[in-house]
Amino acid sequence: MPPKLTLEEAKKALDDVCLAFDEPTNAAKMEAAKSTAGGDMQKIMTMVVPVAMEIQRTVAERYGFGVDQPGMMQFMISINMHQSDPEIASKTASLKSRYMPAPKAT
Repeated sequence: MPPKLTLEEAKKALDDVCLAFDEPTNAAKMEAAKSTAGGDMQKIMTMVVPVAMEIQRTVAERYGFGVDQPGMMQFMISINMHQSDPEIASKTASLKSRYMPAPKAT
């Protein structure tokens, strides 16, 4: 059975993920992927999102989650269970903005 994160663990995990994104090697990988993808959503999904998942894997593993796709999904579900907490909501939005473009106004 996959682990479940408490609210405090979820906050810490998000902090750890943000720190992982800030590591120079990871930041360079992310910037290169975003630059190559440009604003093309298909390229973002095939080039940028996998880099984001790779960066998050190391953190998920530290919290007892598998590094495969089901493990990563469980990691995100475990964090999103606390989405009603304003700090979690803010941190997840901030994290997503690091690799997904802002929605276009219609």
